[in-house]
Amino acid sequence: MSGQERIVIVGAGPAGFSAARAYREADGAAEVLMLAAEAHHPYSRPPLTKEYLRSEHGRADLFMEDPGFYAEHGIELRTQTAAAELDIARRVIHTDSGEELGFGSCVLATGSEPVRLPVPGGDHDDLITVRELEDSERLQSQAAPGAAVTVVGSGFIGCEAAASLAMRGADVSVLATAWPEYRALTAAQVRGAMKQARVIDPTHFLAAGLANDPTIAYVAAGRAA
Repeated sequence: MSGQERIVIVGAGPAGFSAARAYREADGAAEVLMLAAEAHHPYSRPPLTKEYLRSEHGRADLFMEDPGFYAEHGIELRTQTAAAELDIARRVIHTDSGEELGFGSCVLATGSEPVRLPVPGGDHDDLITVRELEDSERLQSQAAPGAAVTVVGSGFIGCEAAASLAMRGADVSVLATAWPEYRALTAAQVRGAMKQARVIDPTHFLAAGLANDPTIAYVAAGRAA
């Protein structure tokens, strides 16, 4: 089968995985190639700020399917392979290693990146954004009981992370311009943990910058779908 008959899925998160599985379930017969920038086969991201962050789930609980699923369903999965350029006219994808991959159809399922704060110190390596499995593990390793943790943002993801960190015993503060919507969180124990977190107006921190303030220990700024 030529590259022009191939379906290339850029991104191997839940969306990319769902596209590949649905195509095979609909008896699609074309070659399917998934490009994963990460080293892992597709896994669920929501637990990264919930059960996995709280150490209630292990790595094996995150994965969408067993590794053998892909070969069994005729899906080629290339891990640690990122798309660097998309040539629509030639129907070719250039990978980060310089390889050219032809396609008949291309599915872009890259997800999104957490937003870094556009303030002095916002790009510091010690500020953690949560998107990948290793981000959650890094946060687990550093947020020991009694550790000072600051979460920037009080949307669902920020509240999930804050509650999970509080349940791990961390001393959590939340920088928020409005009162967190933690009441919308489903689990009663998570709602209770969120009540332990302090909510702080971020004006002082954003004006002074983050890099030189010792109270800013860690930041969980977002998670891709």
